This record gives sequence, structure tokens and C-alpha cells, in this order.
Amino acid sequence: MKRSVMAVNISWNPHHWQKPYTDPRAGHSYARKYPGHESVNFHFNKPGIDTETHVYGFSQWQHCPKNFSNGGYVLFYTKNLDTNESQIVGVYGDVEILNPHQQFHYDRFQNNTLQCNMKAAKALSLLLPLPVDARRYSSGRMVGQIGFTYYDESTAQKVVSDARLILCCLK
Repeated sequence: MKRSVMAVNISWNPHHWQKPYTDPRAGHSYARKYPGHESVNFHFNKPGIDTETHVYGFSQWQHCPKNFSNGGYVLFYTKNLDTNESQIVGVYGDVEILNPHQQFHYDRFQNNTLQCNMKAAKALSLLLPLPVDARRYSSGRMVGQIGFTYYDESTAQKVVSDARLILCCLK
């Protein structure tokens, strides 16, 4: 059975998407005042939100994905503002798109509310120990500024394989 795969754009976070981050360099005032909801995507033990088996996350998109079947994979793409590199930094597996978004109490976000539009299996989700160069999978920008792009399952498999290879070479 082929699984859906999409890459989503998330804003850069020097804290590895594990704590709220407000970007002082952001081009719009909201992002300079409030953290992006994706800024805690890889904090897998958000109190009162994540469970033993599931993690909740967010990606900004204009329209909910229509060609994504629940149970697929989401690759997280970002532009590293420190190095100016396009990177894949993590993956969620066995993803369910939440439409409408679910809201949870979480301090430091606007109105102390965290928006989540994805639920994933914690055991199949990870922040890559080292980011993978996104140019390996797309000749241009892998994902638009706000949104997502669909890929085939082999792309997700290659990202995970490449991440493992990088780690093995460093040992």
C-alpha cells in the first residue's frame, strides 16, 4: 500500500522546534510578537497535549491538503536563517490531518492557545539528529512559503535513509 507524503514549510527555529520561538527578523509583526505554532512540533511531551502514543503539530497552509490520505508521512522543510540552507529537519509518520484545527492551552502563544492541525504516531516521528540538505530532493524550493507539496513515498524513504547514512559517517 502506497502512503501519502507531503513536505510542509515551517519557520526557522534555532531551538530545534522544541520550545516557543519568536523571530525578531520576521517580515510581519505577528511573527515578531508571537511564536509560530510549529515552533514546538518536535517537543514530543507537550503537557496536556501529546500522549504516550501521539504527538500533535502544526504547519501553516492556506487550504487543507485534499490529496493526502491519513496514515501518510509529513517531511518538515525549513530555510536555516543562520546558514541560508534549505533543510529537511524532521518527519512525522502515520499522520492524521486535523480539520478543523484543534486548540490546546499552551503559554506564550497568542491567547495562550496552540493550534494543531496534525496528529502523528510518536514512534514514527522524529527530529533528524542532523538536518538533510533539501536540494537532494528538489531542484528548486521544496515547498512554497506557506503550504505543502506532495511527494511520492520513495522521497520519504530516501530522506530517512540519507539521515541514517550521515549519522553512520559521523561515528
